Amino acid sequence: MRMVDTEYSAPRELLRTQTLALIVGIVGLVLLLLGAFLPEELLGGTEQFWRSYLMGWTYWTGVALGSLGVLMIQHLSGGVWGATLRRFLEAAALTIPVMGVLFVPLALLGLPYVYEWTDPAFMRESEILSQKTGYLNTPFFLIRMLAYFVIWSVLAVLLHRWSSRLDRTGDYDYASRQARLSGPGMVLYAITMTLFTVDVLLSLDAEFFSTMWGPLVTLSMILAAFALMIVILSFLTVRGPLSQVVSGEHFLDVGKLLLAFTIVWTYLSFSQFLIIYSGNLPTEAQWYVTRLQGGWEWVGLALLVFQFILPFLLLLSRGLKRDPRMLVRVALLAFLMQYVNIIWLTVPNWHRDGFYLSWMDLVAPIAFGGIFLMLFTAILRARPLLPLHVVPRRHPRARTYTEAQHAGQ
Repeated sequence: MRMVDTEYSAPRELLRTQTLALIVGIVGLVLLLLGAFLPEELLGGTEQFWRSYLMGWTYWTGVALGSLGVLMIQHLSGGVWGATLRRFLEAAALTIPVMGVLFVPLALLGLPYVYEWTDPAFMRESEILSQKTGYLNTPFFLIRMLAYFVIWSVLAVLLHRWSSRLDRTGDYDYASRQARLSGPGMVLYAITMTLFTVDVLLSLDAEFFSTMWGPLVTLSMILAAFALMIVILSFLTVRGPLSQVVSGEHFLDVGKLLLAFTIVWTYLSFSQFLIIYSGNLPTEAQWYVTRLQGGWEWVGLALLVFQFILPFLLLLSRGLKRDPRMLVRVALLAFLMQYVNIIWLTVPNWHRDGFYLSWMDLVAPIAFGGIFLMLFTAILRARPLLPLHVVPRRHPRARTYTEAQHAGQ
C-alpha cells in the first residue's frame, strides 16, 4: 500500500482558510478589547467584555470537547462514518490545550465580572449559597479547571499520536490502543464534562440545580461539533479532494447520527423542563420563569423551531441526507443554533429584567472561531484527510482509500 496520494492531501484552499481565520480571529479580539473601554451605553465595558469572552470561549471549547467525545465513541463503535470524519475530529480535539490556555486571562482577571459566587459577601447572604462555599470558591474552581483540561488534553494527544503512528507503520496495535483508551476515556469524559458544564455555566445562577444539566449541555456540545464536522466534510467532498472516496451513503450515515443527536438533545431539554415544572420549586422554576418572559420566550421558541422541529423534519428525508449540498445546510443551521443556545443559557443570568444582547456577544464567537479554525486547519493540513490503514465496513458503492488510489494509476 502506498502511504498517501497527493489527491487526498489537504487542498490549498485550507491554507487560505487558515490565513483568513487568523485574520478574523485577530480582528475579532481587537474589537472585543476596544469594546472593553466603551461605556455601558454603547453596550460595552469591562464587565460586558468578560461575559462575552466567556460565551465565545465556551462555544468553541465545546466544539473541541464535543469532537473528543465523538472521536472516542467512534473508536469504540467503529463504522464507515468514522473513517470519513476521524481526521477532522482528531484535529478539533487537539485544539483543547490551546483552548485551555485561552481560559487563563478569564481565570486571572475576569471571574469577578462573570460569577457572583466569587464574592464571599454574596455567598453569605443566602442560606443555600452559604452551604456551597466549599465547592464554589475561586481556588478550588481553578484547580478543577486545570484537572479537566489536563485529562482532556492527555486523551486527545494520545489518540492523535497513535493515529499518526498507525499511518506511518500500519501496525494495527495502535488502533487497539485507541479503542482500549476510549473505554475508560469515555467514563472520565462523562464525569469531567458534567462537572465542567456545572462549573462554567450552571454556576452562573448558583442557586439553580438540575440533574439533567450535565448530559444536556454535553450533548449540545457534541451536536455542535458533529454538525461542524459535517460542514467541513461536505466542503472537502464537493470541492474535490474526497469526492472519489466519500459517497452519498457516507453522508446518509452522518445524517442519521445528526438526526439522532438532535432528537436526544430535544429529549433531554424537555425532560429538564418537565421535571422542574412538576417539582415547582422556587430555586429551580425561577430559571425558566426568567427565560419565558421579557423577550426571552422568543429565543426559546427559536430554539424549538430551528434546533428541533425544522432539522427533524428535514432529516427524515433519505434523499436530503445523501446529498452533501442539502445536508450541509441543515448541519450549519444546527451548528449556529447552538450558539443561540449558549446565549439562552448565559445572558438571562446577568439580565433578568428582559432581553438583552450586546454586539460583543456576537463578535466573541467570531473571534474565538477564527482562532479555533486557524489551529484546526493547521493541524489538518499536516496529515492526509483520511486514515491510511483503517478500512471500515463498506457500502456497496463506496470505494476504499486504497482502491481509489490504484484507480488513479
